[in-house]
Amino acid sequence: SEEEFYDISNINSDEQINYFYDLWTLKESYIKTIGKGLYTPLNSFSIKKESRTLISYQNIPKNFYFKQYNIDPNYKLSACATRDEFPQEIIIKDIYAICQNIYKFESKEKINAED
Repeated sequence: SEEEFYDISNINSDEQINYFYDLWTLKESYIKTIGKGLYTPLNSFSIKKESRTLISYQNIPKNFYFKQYNIDPNYKLSACATRDEFPQEIIIKDIYAICQNIYKFESKEKINAED
């Protein structure tokens, strides 16, 4: 949105890309939460980070809440929900390990079914 462009343009150039990705992931989390995806124009609403934890917005109903998690300096994760109930931290799981556990469980179930 115009407001977001203004905000990005008026911060230190070293922080611009970081702030851009903050806004992008926050906006992405909102359009996923409402189930509209990119059918909702990203310039139809605005998000502003007031501080590390305070996020304000325009043209979004008041019953939406946002949270950002620090995962890695080069990776952003933002969540949006209709209730202000977010876990304090997230757990990152390795998909390979998850698939191995599923395979082991299914193999065990198959052996038990044959007994």
